[in-house]
Amino acid sequence: QDKPSLDFRITYLEKLVGKKIPQKVKEETVNLTGGHMRLLIVSLEALLTLPQMPEDLTNFLLEQKTLQTALISLWRELSPSEQATISDGTYSQQPYLEALGLVKDNKLCIPLFSEGLQRGLFKENQAKFVYDETTNTIKRGEVTFSDDLTKGEFRLFRYLLQHTGEVVEREIIINTVWREDKSQAGITDQAIDQLVFRLRRKLEEDPNNPQFIHTIKGRGVKFSQ
Repeated sequence: QDKPSLDFRITYLEKLVGKKIPQKVKEETVNLTGGHMRLLIVSLEALLTLPQMPEDLTNFLLEQKTLQTALISLWRELSPSEQATISDGTYSQQPYLEALGLVKDNKLCIPLFSEGLQRGLFKENQAKFVYDETTNTIKRGEVTFSDDLTKGEFRLFRYLLQHTGEVVEREIIINTVWREDKSQAGITDQAIDQLVFRLRRKLEEDPNNPQFIHTIKGRGVKFSQ
């Protein structure tokens, strides 16, 4: 983002809360977020809740769940090959990474993202998926995974989680996902396959070689942790 746009957003947020952040802290926050608007806003919102500014801004921000979620969401926007590129430190000839504002001149340009990578923030893939009935959400570690799912994807994934290890037939998928539809007669196998694949893309490192959602030929799908 250009400086006038950033300054406007920051000033607007300060007026909204009725509190000001010291200029030095604002500049450091802009640098740490690389000017990435979503990261900057959640960082400033966290700072505006404090009675006084933290001594270690980097540690404070990386401890905030809202910022962790924003960073992980940014990580999930990348394909497995792009994630591998970042993990390996080989950023050349990756225009999408530059378009996202992650890389410039073959270097990571968001210090908080880089620090999160070093601290293993994006290794939440090692945690299990858990459905929380109280909040009706699906979590993975500390991250609310269901925030990134459509209604259909959520219904399907919730059912699969609740029936881990079981083969879920296509008829059950239709009744689970499209239960509110007046008629389910027009729902094709292709529609089910597309829904399963969309969910795989959000779960799997490689959707074509799934680790979690397996197709059982002639029967349906099965989820395993």
